[in-house]
Amino acid sequence: MDFVEVTSQIDEPRFRDLLSLAVGYPTPEKLALVATAYRTLSGRRLFAFVDGQAVLGIIGLEVSGDARARVRHIAVPQGLRRQGIGRRLVTEASAATGSTTVVAETHPDAVGFYRACGFSVESLGERYPGIERFSCSFGLV
Repeated sequence: MDFVEVTSQIDEPRFRDLLSLAVGYPTPEKLALVATAYRTLSGRRLFAFVDGQAVLGIIGLEVSGDARARVRHIAVPQGLRRQGIGRRLVTEASAATGSTTVVAETHPDAVGFYRACGFSVESLGERYPGIERFSCSFGLV
């Protein structure tokens, strides 16, 4: 299993299909906007664990100049979850970008993952009608 940057390969179906698991309501139009953001916005980087042609996990970060990274997207195929791939995505991507602090905003279903990775989690309340959101942060210092 190799950890590689795949930002320039975001249009390949194997990466785009896995990334779609981390995009709410992933219509083709919305996925095209996400891909455009990774191709054009400064600081957006996409990494993956690959084994041959298989993509075992993917993480997209927004990296700022202050050694801080925001998880924009993270996904592992259903059959490979709970094997530590997601945790390794976070640590490998953080190291690759030189980030000492990693933050994320997420939904209730993903809070357990972030807690298991050692993130502190705080409710942001109902950010959208009927949807509670959470702020997650982790210092790697």
